[in-house]
Amino acid sequence: MKFIGQFIQDFIARFRNDVYLEDLTESAQDHVVGIDADGKLYKQDVSTGDITGVTITTDSGGGSKAEDTSGSADFSILGSSGVNVTNSGTTITAVSVPGEIDHDSLLNFVAAEHYRWDTDISSTATIHTNNITDLHGAGVSGSANQLLTDDGSGGVTSESEAQIVTEGGSISQFLKNAGSNSVLTGTNTSGDFTAYKDLIFYDPSNGSTDTIGMEVSLGKALDGDFGNGTLTQKGGKFTSFDFGNNTGATVNLMGLDVGVTGNTLGGTSSGVGIDISVVNNNVNDGIAITTTNGSASTGHDIKITSSLDTADFFGIRTFGSGETEITTVDSDGANAAHLKLDIDGDITLDSVTGNIVGQTNGSDYTPTADAHLATKKYVDDNTSVSIRSFIDLRKDDLYIQFMSQQNRWYGTGRAGSSIAVASTLNGVSVSNTIAISNGAFTATRNCTLHSVQITFAPTQTHDYEFEILKVPYVDDSTAVVTLAKMTHTNHNANYTANRTYTKHFDITGGNTLTVGQGIIFALRRTSAGSTPFINGLLIGEIQIT
Repeated sequence: MKFIGQFIQDFIARFRNDVYLEDLTESAQDHVVGIDADGKLYKQDVSTGDITGVTITTDSGGGSKAEDTSGSADFSILGSSGVNVTNSGTTITAVSVPGEIDHDSLLNFVAAEHYRWDTDISSTATIHTNNITDLHGAGVSGSANQLLTDDGSGGVTSESEAQIVTEGGSISQFLKNAGSNSVLTGTNTSGDFTAYKDLIFYDPSNGSTDTIGMEVSLGKALDGDFGNGTLTQKGGKFTSFDFGNNTGATVNLMGLDVGVTGNTLGGTSSGVGIDISVVNNNVNDGIAITTTNGSASTGHDIKITSSLDTADFFGIRTFGSGETEITTVDSDGANAAHLKLDIDGDITLDSVTGNIVGQTNGSDYTPTADAHLATKKYVDDNTSVSIRSFIDLRKDDLYIQFMSQQNRWYGTGRAGSSIAVASTLNGVSVSNTIAISNGAFTATRNCTLHSVQITFAPTQTHDYEFEILKVPYVDDSTAVVTLAKMTHTNHNANYTANRTYTKHFDITGGNTLTVGQGIIFALRRTSAGSTPFINGLLIGEIQIT
């Protein structure tokens, strides 16, 4: 169809193919032609505004902005690592991609909130103790009171016993508390073992050096006020115990075994096994020992053994009421376990009862040397009121005695008074009157007759005999008296008339007298002849006790 000039079409016109408009001119118009969804042309107002270009500025800044100032403004909005951009119609959506986000670069990133446990972070990683309440989630399992150990591959294992290799290379096993007041050993063994052992070698420099193998200190804080009850503080405690049945065996238990081995190669070496200092208390006790009471064969509170023979020892034991016994033992039975007190000062034995007892192997003690201490009994028996005195055994004013009959014994109590005819008067019983009339002395207290000295001159030559007799007088009695001869020197001999003789009788037996006993000095002639008169002196020496 072709139209020349203007043509007005009153009906609807449809074009089934392209429509071309020729010789068009441009001019500013208030309306434009639009096409709807059915292809129908329609007129609409021209959109108002003055957009002449589109500019998009991002975080990169205005220097690298996205800009389009002519025609259609076409831009591309693209995602990157961690961000994905999508659109639906006119809606553009930017979303994060978790698998692509580097959290180390995020805002407010805190390294402590993102530790990597597959690397060494010991210098920076710190876990608050309040956050450790249960290790089961970390793979730790086991029974109560067990120990955690490193299994060597980075894992932690719960163990019923512990073995610790110390610096010296020794394997140490420990006892542990299994709960309910029971104790389990750190190792199950029937052989020798050491629960804890460490050996440290060091090379000290010259000068003053103090070294300590182990130091444990326990101190109550300055603000640790304690107002009631009883506080018992122990710096350390060592206990050795045995709960088993040891029938047929020998068990030696020690709470603490201390050894000091010195070196005498040059210099001056001194050793102290235990150095104890207890100060600044109201009561200061260096060592307090409590052991089970028993006999010497069952132990001592303190026992000091000889380095030459450990069976030789000095021991101290304390019993009830504080009774204390000191014992020395010579295991060879030589009785050489002497106790020597070398005191630079006085020795004071202060007994409340005043009883200081000396014994010899459980029996009465008797000193045998000048340096031995004397007991009361020894003093009483040997030195108390010991006085020597002399007594006159001649009682007649004219003569010691005269002897008218051969072989008859005469006493010196009265001249001419005789006793009996016998070979000896020892054991002879006489009447009480004969004993009195012939007696020369009666004891006023206990005494001993030690000797008799006779100085005489007989008027006739004869064979003379002498006997010194003890007379056991009896108070208020007429009973016969049995004479007893003392043991004395024998001076029986022939004496010449009118010649002076002086003889000494040492008396060594049967010579002790108690109060009331007496002495008879008896003599006789055994040869025939005229009656001799014995002139002279007769003196006895007694010791009063």
